[in-house]
Amino acid sequence: MHEPHKHEPRKQYNRDRADSVIHREPLYALGRGGPMHYPVRIMEGRYKQVVALQNINEPKNHDGKQPMNKEFLGYGDVHLHDFHIGAGQSFTEHGVEKLVKASEILADAVERDIPTAITCDAGNKRTARALYLTYRRLGATHEEAARTDGLPASEAERLKEIYEKHIAKK
Repeated sequence: MHEPHKHEPRKQYNRDRADSVIHREPLYALGRGGPMHYPVRIMEGRYKQVVALQNINEPKNHDGKQPMNKEFLGYGDVHLHDFHIGAGQSFTEHGVEKLVKASEILADAVERDIPTAITCDAGNKRTARALYLTYRRLGATHEEAARTDGLPASEAERLKEIYEKHIAKK
């Protein structure tokens, strides 16, 4: 008797659709406009959720006030997912766990068409790592996901291993 194929068919990957739902909003730029600039920018972007990979209490602007006010976002009906990953910590057990969870939320946002901002300090390395895993969840091949802006080529293989170990096998 023939056993059915154990792998699910590849999802139809649509990078444009993913990028129309998920938007990079780097903290370094948003914190410059004063303490309320960040939450106002999030509200104006009509985001329904924020996936924060940076400590959202940093960086402080010139007057020492915080660029993000968590309570203000709550009033605007914006759900904050706080996944602070310290600089250089993405490939630690703690960092991998947060990247995997962030990619789950981001992929769900694309599938449900929920406008979502992803924030990090500069919006490059940690953001690119989370987006690589997100694109893979959405059906991208390793090669397609490895073309994520800001993703160092040297990290693509490490992320492929993380995807295979923590996401694809589940």
